[in-house]
Amino acid sequence: MTDIKLIIFDIDGTLIKVGKRRIEASTVEAIANIKAQGIKVLVATGRTLYFVNPHVREVVDSDYYVTINGQCLMDRNGSILLRYDLPIDAVSRLHDFCVHHDIALGMKLSDAIYVTHKYEAFYAGYHEGQDVRHLILDDTLAADHYKTVEAPMGLFMIGDVEKIKEHADLFPEFTFATARAGCMDAYGKDVNKTKVIEEVLRRHKIPWEQVMAFGDGENDTEMLRKAGYGIAMGNAKSNVQRFADFVTKEVDAGGIAARLTHDIDRVRPGIGRHLRIGGAEHLLADQRD
Repeated sequence: MTDIKLIIFDIDGTLIKVGKRRIEASTVEAIANIKAQGIKVLVATGRTLYFVNPHVREVVDSDYYVTINGQCLMDRNGSILLRYDLPIDAVSRLHDFCVHHDIALGMKLSDAIYVTHKYEAFYAGYHEGQDVRHLILDDTLAADHYKTVEAPMGLFMIGDVEKIKEHADLFPEFTFATARAGCMDAYGKDVNKTKVIEEVLRRHKIPWEQVMAFGDGENDTEMLRKAGYGIAMGNAKSNVQRFADFVTKEVDAGGIAARLTHDIDRVRPGIGRHLRIGGAEHLLADQRD
């Protein structure tokens, strides 16, 4: 029997459907209920904190934010507690590759995203209908801010990203993960969300067995695999779902609320085990590839 102490949420495609601005009402209520029971919650995202929807920060009210796919750990006020910078030489090579193949490239730094190639194309694909030119800066002329001021913690590319997949072996320093159609994240090969999640677990003396994690993307697979209870959203692709213990409903069909109220849409077959959340015990299936 396991008591859940911490629940981790990805954002895009998990807490909020891509393209929407607010969390489903059922999810808001479910998160409020688990917080009222003393269960900690944590946001783990590929985004930088300055691109995390204020509504998410208000509803989840996390003590920590795992950002940029695990490259950075921040407190609730945005102060950096731990960061991993990308190697400058590898970033330069990927920048040159993107220029050669005409792929828009933005570099995620602590204060803004600096675009080193195809600024307008990057902005059009990233701004989500908001006026965020103060957070997406044009560095295409010099393309050297990452060399002279601050190393990037993550990269984001928009365009023919299939070219990057085809030549990924040229960049062994990075992990590439599809964010959405025509968009790709790049982060450190030895870094993923779990690396800084484990720092939070260490601080609060919580083992992975007492963690539940919700995710839908390729950058969520490791935390779904490590968590005592990994929950893939119904909108996750099969290559993500296979890392999870359970598959719930889609994000806009109340998937998080369904799981947190134990109304699982689809359960992967396996050996039964008990889960305790807030004093209620439930028999669940347990199997992971």
